[in-house]
Amino acid sequence: MMKTNPTTVQLLTIAALLGTTPSMLRAQQKPRIAARAIPRGTKLSVEDIAGAAPHDSLIGWTTRRMIKEGETLRTPAIISPRVIASGDMVDVVFHEESITITAKGRATKDAGTGDRISIRLDEKRTIEGVVMGAGLVKVD
Repeated sequence: MMKTNPTTVQLLTIAALLGTTPSMLRAQQKPRIAARAIPRGTKLSVEDIAGAAPHDSLIGWTTRRMIKEGETLRTPAIISPRVIASGDMVDVVFHEESITITAKGRATKDAGTGDRISIRLDEKRTIEGVVMGAGLVKVD
């Protein structure tokens, strides 16, 4: 049986979740630089990222402050696209071994894929999880 490097497994898992290939993830590990001065609240496009390709994972991210030309694009100066808005009804999933529990809840804030967020199940119960996509939160 072939042994698999845990880093390779993690890379393949992340690539699958993002709908990309591991080679694209490796290429994206180098820092991305602002090609121009970018105002606060701008949704990033190919023209904003030096040497970016049309499939660059930062396209669609939003600037939280003014970005200078030549500055490295990274959080918290930029945030991922919001896939959940405050007050949205979301599906909450908890999975442990062979047990899966699902519920509906209401998001307490805007969030993007990979963000931690609190979900209100009812007036008294709130849980926290990770945004997996539009309208989907996984509790860990």
